[in-house]
Formats: sequence, C-alpha cells, structure tokens
Amino acid sequence: MKQWKRLSAWVLVFGFSLSLTMIMGCGDDPVELPDSCDPIVQTNMIILNPPAPSRGETTQLTVQVEGEGCGKWTEYTWTVEGGKLLKDKGITVQWVAPMEYGIYHIQCRASLDGAKPDTIHTQAIIREFEYLETDKIASVNPILMGNGLYFIAEEGNVGPTSLNFIGWAVYELSSSGNVTLITDTRDPSGGGSYEFDFAGSNQVIYGSFINIYFPGLRQQRMNTWKFPLPAGSPVNVSNDLGGSDFTRKNQHRYPKTNADGDKAVWKFHRIGKSRDGTADLFNVAYWDESDGRGNWYTVTQSHDSSTSIVGPDTVTKHRYYNNIRPMFTPSEDNILYFVDTTRNFEPCLIPLAGGLPDTLSRRALMVDEKTGIFKQAGINISEKTVFEWIPNVDKLSFIAAGQIVFFDYAGEAVAIVSELSSVTEFAWASDGSQLAAVNDIGVYLVGAGGAVANDPVFVKERATDDIKGISWNNDGTRPQLAFRLVRKGKSASDSWSALVIVDMNSGLWAYSSRAIQWHSSREPKDIDYTWMRTLFDEDGTGVYVPFPVYDDVNYPGKEIILIYSHE
Repeated sequence: MKQWKRLSAWVLVFGFSLSLTMIMGCGDDPVELPDSCDPIVQTNMIILNPPAPSRGETTQLTVQVEGEGCGKWTEYTWTVEGGKLLKDKGITVQWVAPMEYGIYHIQCRASLDGAKPDTIHTQAIIREFEYLETDKIASVNPILMGNGLYFIAEEGNVGPTSLNFIGWAVYELSSSGNVTLITDTRDPSGGGSYEFDFAGSNQVIYGSFINIYFPGLRQQRMNTWKFPLPAGSPVNVSNDLGGSDFTRKNQHRYPKTNADGDKAVWKFHRIGKSRDGTADLFNVAYWDESDGRGNWYTVTQSHDSSTSIVGPDTVTKHRYYNNIRPMFTPSEDNILYFVDTTRNFEPCLIPLAGGLPDTLSRRALMVDEKTGIFKQAGINISEKTVFEWIPNVDKLSFIAAGQIVFFDYAGEAVAIVSELSSVTEFAWASDGSQLAAVNDIGVYLVGAGGAVANDPVFVKERATDDIKGISWNNDGTRPQLAFRLVRKGKSASDSWSALVIVDMNSGLWAYSSRAIQWHSSREPKDIDYTWMRTLFDEDGTGVYVPFPVYDDVNYPGKEIILIYSHE
C-alpha cells in the first residue's frame, strides 16, 4: 500500500497504490501487498498561478491532495463563480478570469471510490496592480494626509543598504505623479532622519535630522525639526550646535508631538567630558511652539553624585542613567517616558499642569524603592521598542520578549498576553476593540482585554514564511486585514513576496498582487516595523504596499517600491 505524502506547500503529489501482485528483480517469488485497503482522499489547498490574476487572464488552478488510492484514481471536479473553466476535470485546470473586478470563489471536489469525497474552497481577487513611480531607491510607510499621499524615502541618492546612507526624509506623491520633498531642512551639508512623528491633526511632521554631516564623526549632530503642512517654513526646534568631543556631537532624537503639533518632547543626548561616553547625559527635552526655536528645556535628571571622605581625600562618586522614549499621553495630562535608575527601564510620569510639565511631581511607577512595575512583571524594553497607543483608550501596547504587553499608566498596571508567543508585529483595529498579531504560526486576533482567539485567522503555508506590514481597513461592515507574505526559496530566483487580503466576514483570503522577486538583503534593517505596513484607502477599496524587490529588470535601481492594489 503506497501512501500519498504532502511534501510542501508548493509540491503536488498525486500518486496511487496498486493492489496487485508484482514481480521484483529476477526471482520467482511474488511480493504480496496487504489484502485490505481503506481508500481516503484529503484536499489541502488550491494553488493559483499567477496568485492574483488580472482581468481575463488565463490562470492555472492546481489542487494539492493526500491520501490512499488503493488502486483507484481520484476524480477532481472544479466549479467557479465567474470566468470560464477551459475544462472542469483534472488535478490542474485552466481558468480564464472574469473581466469584472471582485472576489470569486473557487471550489474543487475530490472523489474516490470507497472514500468520502473532500471539497476545498478558495477565492481569487481580481484587482489592478500598479507600481507607483516615486523616483526613489526605497519608498516605505505610505501615509494619507489631507488629499495627499506621503511616504518615507532616502534623503539624497543613496539607498538604505549602502554604507553611505545618511537617513530618511518625507515626500509627497501627488495625483499627477509629482514627488515633492517635505522635510527639507535647507541644509546642503546635512543629512536625513531616522525617526518621524506625525501630528494627529495631520498638519505637522517632526523628525530628528543630521545637521552638518561629517563622514569622520562617530556620532553625528542631530536636531529636532518641525515641518508644518502643506507648505509652512521648517523650524529647527532644538537648534543645538553643541558637543565638546571632536568625534561626537549632541543629538536630539525620537521626537513625539501632541495632537495639535504645537508641543514636542524628545531624548536629548548631551556629550559628556569622558570620550568613551560614560559621562554622557540622556534627558527628556520639552518644547512649546510659543517659546520659539531653541527655547526648550530638560525636564529630567540623568546624573547623581555623592561625596565621601576616604582618609585625607574627598572622593566623588558619579552615577549616570538614561531617560528614553518620551511621549505625550493621549489625554495630554502627562509626559510618559522610561528611565533605568534600577538597571531596568521603568515608566515615569511628569504631570502637565496648565500645559506645562510639573517636574516637582515627577514620579516613577514603582512597587517598592528598588523595584518598578516592569521589573516585577519581567518586562524589558529598549530604545528600539515600538510603542503604540490603543485607539480610543489611554493605554499603551508594545512587544517585549515576543509577547504583547498592555500598559495602563493611570492604573499603574501591566498585563502580558502570555497565551501568544513569538510575536513579531501587530496592528490595532481602528475602534480599538481588537488587534491582529503576527507570530510563527500565522495571524491571531487578540481582544482589547487580552483574550486570544482559539484559531488563527491566517495560517502560514510554510514554517519559513514571513508576514510583514499587517494592518486593518476602517470598514466596520466589511473588515479586512492586509499584509505582505514572504515566501523564502532556496535562492533569490525562487523567493518572492505578495500582498494578501483576508476577508474577516467570510474567513477566506487571497493574494491581491503579483509575486515579486525577493531577497532578505532588501528588507530594511533597524527601522520601526510600522514603516512597512500596508495602507488601505479611506474607502477600503485600495491598498498601498511597500515591496522590497530583487528585480533589476522591471524595477532597475530600486530596493523598495510602492505598489497600489485596487479594485
């Protein structure tokens, strides 16, 4: 008895077993097969080639199956909602896709004498698939603001994989195809940014930009800038030319603004007297637009000292610690940041009284004098942690050690979603009722209270698949998820990525773009994972997707392109 075996997601096995006597080699002794056999057939998936057909395109449909034939052939019968099947029988058939946009269900029924028939369903989405010419080497983080489409791309003419890369900038892509640099510091010897923040009013962009770039510096000078939209004058908010070390300069990084964009906080890295950096100061800076450029001040302390008498000498001991990642709470009643005075970064609050920081009321959220609420919960964060406020709720969410964490700063409580591990990214639905989390299995839904759905809404076809840039649309009646699925082959020639859309009402999913050749070297490094998110149109019919490409024929000189998939 010969079994069918499922070898991989893209390998088709359709063998059968023969219940008859066979003569092996030159001997006269027959090889006896088992007297009885229970036929069984099970369908596993339907494969479309291409994954997302165009209107009227002839598409190959292949069903993947496994089971036991017991000397009998399986019959495969296909039905489709639209278009035309060139034949409706066979393990592989040809389907001419419809000329109308939409979602089309496809079904294959596998029948085998003596076995229970098995039916599998899938769907195909007929959409347009356009490459948006931004004229940039790497285009990421599409954002809709007002009537414009904005995106982040390299500052200058050097892509992010180059050793000479000196930062990112924000551009606008008009409906006529014109590309305009928005975050222009007007510094011919400067560089780009590595962090941006967009005001909730959609009228202001903040960034931390290299000021007077020097190739020999170990730490470039960086200042916080404000860029009013649509065409306001840029403001060098921090306006700092300091830094006493010849190889390192002061930096103002990770800016965050309030909803109106008229206030900002950031991390101020001041170069100390020790050239190894051990005496550097890391504080939270605060700026109000009404105070004018350069008129900011620090609202934290990052250095303590004490003296003691040792024999005839007076000895001074210094202690330095870091204040990182400041932000305004959604209600704008506090500045939240993190400090490592206990050798573990813990949350701290500075109340805003009359719009001004009340530094005398600054406090860390501690369990006791030596233990903060993060340490007690076993939570470690870093400057690279991605923080997101839960929509419509004054709570923070982030990933720590592969698990989702909810942080209630007002209630001074943290909750770890321990039922889900190996989480690489997540995205909230716009109403804050649930999030979609990506892990090593697929995509799971998690409620705002931390409850994890029993079954994933999407399961990876291969363990080596990656899911990148997951996001929701804003249509409550037709909720959808979109992400880029990365299929890793043995080489770049058989590795690709494609857009996937999951319909949350039906539970079905489909590829919604062509497969584009992929290589890991084109995935951007050291950036916020939200920069690679897909973006739905406001009406939910179109999706913008950053695509790392490894195709110099169709996309010469490009590392990451923007694709628009729409009905």
